[in-house]
Amino acid sequence: MIGAGALTLIIWAVSRSEKKVFSRVLLLIGLIVILFAISFIIKEVVTARIYSETSEETLSWNDYSGIAYRLSKLFNAQGITVFIKDFAGKALYLWAATYGLASWGIACLIKKAVSAFRSINDKNASFIEYSYIFLFLSVFAQFMVAMIYLIGASDPYNDRLDIFLHGRYIDFFLPILIAIGIVEMVDSKHLWLMQIFFVLAGIILMLIARKVILDNISGFVNAHSFTMIGMSYFLKKPLISSISFFFKELALSFSLMAVTVIIVVIYRKFKIETVLLLIIVIQVALGVYTVGYYVFPNQTYIYGDILLGQKLKEIRLENPEKEIVTIYEGGAQYIELVQFADREADITVINAENEPVNVYDYMSAERILIIDLNGDYVDAADNFYEQKWEIGHLNVYYTP
Repeated sequence: MIGAGALTLIIWAVSRSEKKVFSRVLLLIGLIVILFAISFIIKEVVTARIYSETSEETLSWNDYSGIAYRLSKLFNAQGITVFIKDFAGKALYLWAATYGLASWGIACLIKKAVSAFRSINDKNASFIEYSYIFLFLSVFAQFMVAMIYLIGASDPYNDRLDIFLHGRYIDFFLPILIAIGIVEMVDSKHLWLMQIFFVLAGIILMLIARKVILDNISGFVNAHSFTMIGMSYFLKKPLISSISFFFKELALSFSLMAVTVIIVVIYRKFKIETVLLLIIVIQVALGVYTVGYYVFPNQTYIYGDILLGQKLKEIRLENPEKEIVTIYEGGAQYIELVQFADREADITVINAENEPVNVYDYMSAERILIIDLNGDYVDAADNFYEQKWEIGHLNVYYTP
């Protein structure tokens, strides 16, 4: 968004004939570049301190070398095919999460941006028109961030459905597209023609996404709901059939789209402004359901994990010579919350996600052991240690 703002300022400055205004904007752009450079230096220092034990390969994946590598994969026929498939997944999420309203919003932004450039050419562009250019560039750039960082999401060997139908990188601008989309629907002179076009576009995206899901080796049965909130209303764990879940979500989107169109038609015919509030009611209802399903049930456990971290600090201070070891058996990494609560703790993580470990190798009177509440190693730890704290998602064992 900063880049989109800087580019909008450049466009504004170039369109102005006054040399004084142009020089001031160039000075502002120069300041932005300097601040960016400073932020990169700070980022390198912080990364080096926090991730000192992380391999260079892992760090580079989200750095500029990693981005360059991912972009290089696009410059061939296979890369273009992958890009189209990945695009279908991200675009379908936009479409389904907003039941088509994002399509109206994007169409409006494109139309307004084109109109703004025409006004710029005629030397009579207004502040509002430059704002539309900024919004269009911001939405486009953020969507491309999702595309670039998640290149290969449609790969048959990727088991994460939420990486393919991804929303985390783009969810924050959906309310803007929804609001603009509603206004565009209300004012459109070609409501039905455009609506049919957007429905057909959604069906095409759906067919491409369906093919990607069916071709996936694992069946895309691994889905993290918090990164695809707008398409997770029917997501249940374990996910047995991703294609069944996929069509349930799309059926909901089509249904809400039909309701939205009916609401807009009623408004256009009878000019009852309050009827448009029903669209907000739909949004609030979906939000309440999401919070009730994903947030409230976990709050107690998350609070418990924080308490466990505080308790760990007490145990650690009473037993400063003891090593802290945790065995990770897969799933959510709750130990991160514990670490957050006790940041001074040096916790060694033993990865048992893919292959079981011999827990007796890590049980000792000189060690504090942290394991999953319902994990495979609870019985052994119960029999070995004298003290046990069971809070949240984890157990802490130690011998005073």
